[in-house]
Amino acid sequence: MRDYRDAKLMAASLKKALSLQGVSLTHSQSLEAMAKVFGVDNWNVLAAQIEAARRPRPAGGAWRPGETIVVRHVRDGTVNHADAAIVVEDRPTRLVLYTPLDSAMQRSSIDWSSGRRDGPHPQRRHTTDALTILTPGAAHAVTAMFHGGGGPFICWYVDLQEPFRRVSDGIVTCDQQLDIIIGEDRRWRWKDEDHLARSVELGWYTQAQADAMRREGEAVIAALERGAAPFNGPWPTWRADPDWPVPELPGGWASVPAYD
Repeated sequence: MRDYRDAKLMAASLKKALSLQGVSLTHSQSLEAMAKVFGVDNWNVLAAQIEAARRPRPAGGAWRPGETIVVRHVRDGTVNHADAAIVVEDRPTRLVLYTPLDSAMQRSSIDWSSGRRDGPHPQRRHTTDALTILTPGAAHAVTAMFHGGGGPFICWYVDLQEPFRRVSDGIVTCDQQLDIIIGEDRRWRWKDEDHLARSVELGWYTQAQADAMRREGEAVIAALERGAAPFNGPWPTWRADPDWPVPELPGGWASVPAYD
C-alpha cells in the first residue's frame, strides 16, 4: 500500500488521471496537491519528511523517549539561546520535545534600540511547561503551553524559526523574531511584529526574508483553520511521564557539534 513516501508517484498518477478528464495540472501543482492530501503545508515540507524517512540513520541516531537533548539557536556561528529538552517522540515525520518548569536554559537579551545582544546567561524555565512539535523542513515550531508543574493547557505558541538540523546531542535552529499566539478558543494573533520590522532595519534580514517568514506563519494559521496537524492531535491533554527528571544542559552547550 502506498503512503506519503510515494507522494511523487501519486502526484504523477493524479496529473495523468485529471488530464484524461480534461483538467490540466502542472507538475508543481500536483506535488502541492499531494502535500495537502497528507496534511502538510507545502511540498517542501513533505519532501523533507520523505527524505528523512528514506535516509539511513546512524546506529543510535533516533533519540528515545525520556532522553535529554540540547536545542541551540545559532546565529553567525554563535549560540544565542540553548534549552535542555526531553524527547517525547522522534520519528521521521516529527520530533516532539518537552521542556518542563525549571528546565535549564541559556538566554540572550536584545537592546532593540541599538541591536546589541547581551548574554547568553543561565536561567531556569519559569511559569509554564512546553510541549514542542517540530516538523522536518518546516520553518516554524508549534508549542502547546501548559501551566507549569503539570497544569492544564493554556494556549498554542508558534515560533517562526529556521528548519531544525540534527547534531550529535540535539538540534540547531535560529529564532526569527516573529511569533503567533493561538488561544484555547483557537483565536490567534501575531506577536513581536515590531521586533521583526526592527530586525529588517538592523540588516539582520532582508524584507524578502521577512515576507517569507510571514507567509510561513500564514500557512500555520491556514493549518489551524482547517484543523490540520498538529492542531488536530490530542496534545492539549498530553501529560508528561512523572518519572522524567528536570533536564539539565551539558557542559558543551555553547559549542555546535558537526551536523549529522
